[in-house]
Amino acid sequence: MTTADKSIDERVRAAAQSAGYSPASMNTDVIPSTLVRMGLDEEADIFSWIVRAAFFHDKEAGKRFIEDPPGVLLRVTPKDPVQLDPYQVPPLRVRGTGRTELNLMGALNNLREAILKRHGALQAREMVTSVWLYEGYDAIQRDIDILGPNRDAIYLRTEPFILEDDPNEFVILYGINHAVSGKATYSSCSVYGEKVLNGVGAVASPQLVGTAEDYLPGHPEAKYLYVWKVSRSD
Repeated sequence: MTTADKSIDERVRAAAQSAGYSPASMNTDVIPSTLVRMGLDEEADIFSWIVRAAFFHDKEAGKRFIEDPPGVLLRVTPKDPVQLDPYQVPPLRVRGTGRTELNLMGALNNLREAILKRHGALQAREMVTSVWLYEGYDAIQRDIDILGPNRDAIYLRTEPFILEDDPNEFVILYGINHAVSGKATYSSCSVYGEKVLNGVGAVASPQLVGTAEDYLPGHPEAKYLYVWKVSRSD
């Protein structure tokens, strides 16, 4: 249930239970009415609910899900006016666990040196990554679009760059495979067009497994790292 009102939430839950749905399957997505413009007129905010699905165990079932999502969305409106009982702004979940991957810094530096050594005949430019999308509440207050990330994700980006159609010009992505280290369920690397943020290509943590072994053969921590090449030509 996505709602700003506690009493509406309770009524919808009761109706769902009477229809045979288990309370254990119900979740409430609170929209704090103090932060948004509720209503049905032209000045009201428009809400969307985005679900990311990936890594289906049954790929055929996943394909069917993507092609024909089985969900039904109902907008429920009371027939008669009710006394409003708005939810307060809920406390934010703590971002992160306090557990880091700093113990892999040595291996990561070894990987960097191995990459630079292998491509030593070429001029290398090291790009700095930084946090791309910040807090949702901050974005609402400043009226900016941060693409709706949640508290369980972090988005990093590099500065913009131009990649020529030249076999000697490419980008090497390297880092820690957070799924293998146990830090995250999955992670991914994506290439976007700068102007309209159009997705060009992406690679996710399952595909990155073992890719650092070629640069660090026999290294005990190479399995936690990845390397991926991006270019316009083979």
